[in-house]
Amino acid sequence: MATTSSPSRSPKGKSKSSRKTKLRQSLQKPNGVIGPRVKKVGAEHFAILCIDPAKMRSETMMADYLGNILMQPSTVEHLAATLQNHVQLVKDTLVKNAIYDSIVTIERTGNYHLPIHEAFTQAGFEVRLVHPFATKPYRLPADAGNNTVVS
Repeated sequence: MATTSSPSRSPKGKSKSSRKTKLRQSLQKPNGVIGPRVKKVGAEHFAILCIDPAKMRSETMMADYLGNILMQPSTVEHLAATLQNHVQLVKDTLVKNAIYDSIVTIERTGNYHLPIHEAFTQAGFEVRLVHPFATKPYRLPADAGNNTVVS
């Protein structure tokens, strides 16, 4: 008696392999594709604010879609007044550079991202969390064999 192997089925009746192929079509969340938004306003009028949070402060930097730096890297303390000032600085930079659409991206690090996430969400910005694994290749040292620590 010959037996045939069939793909394992999920409770909904779809094979696991067909579900995986659907999931791999886009790395972003379902509504996370920004291409059409960039095309609508133009690459030079779309900005991305990148935030790397830490326990008491965050590093921020803003660039347009083409990579031109609009706001130099800066540190913002996680205090209410400082966060409000930084949000206003970002708004002013957007106006100054004729930016018509933007997103705020924050690396998800435990709970450290929550204060700055809340500040930008309350200010009406679209905020997206980025998994640390997605940013890991960009954090690697340029020359791992070169020790720059001075004793």
